[in-house]
Amino acid sequence: MATIDLKKIFEIPEELDRKSTDALVRAIKENYSKEFDYIKFVHSVNTMTAMDIDEETAFKSAFTTAKTMGFTKEKFRNSLREYAVVLKNQRENFADALKRNRTEKLTDADKKNDSLEKKLKDNLAKIEKLKAENAVIKERLATADETIKKEREKLETITKNFVSSYEHFEAKLQNDLDKFEKYT
Repeated sequence: MATIDLKKIFEIPEELDRKSTDALVRAIKENYSKEFDYIKFVHSVNTMTAMDIDEETAFKSAFTTAKTMGFTKEKFRNSLREYAVVLKNQRENFADALKRNRTEKLTDADKKNDSLEKKLKDNLAKIEKLKAENAVIKERLATADETIKKEREKLETITKNFVSSYEHFEAKLQNDLDKFEKYT
């Protein structure tokens, strides 16, 4: 018997995701029956319709031939159900894999985002704290500058006053010396 193209059997449209359809076809191939079954029956029908035999006649003719090999309507239904179970199992496997991927990729990504958001919040809080500290420092600097200015003026006044007083005393001493030398 010729190789059966499962993509033709299941009439897979081009617009379906190839990776998904390939996975489902692979699962069906892995569970392919060696006996005459649903797939071989549909392949027979497709072969006849390809020869321009109408669909009804193709079904009846394929079934008449299959009955000679002991194929019954019940065996057709059972075979079809077995492939439906294979597909259902693939859907469940997909759901499990999707759940794992969500956990790995989305939950972990959410945790990383939460961590980054916390770090950002902490950094912003640190920045605000530093801004407050800088405001206090600027205020102290402004006050310190004013205090230094006042101290400088005070020291200059003290110096000026002392120098004036010193010069007065020095002048008095010199004046008294000059008078003493002159009068004595």
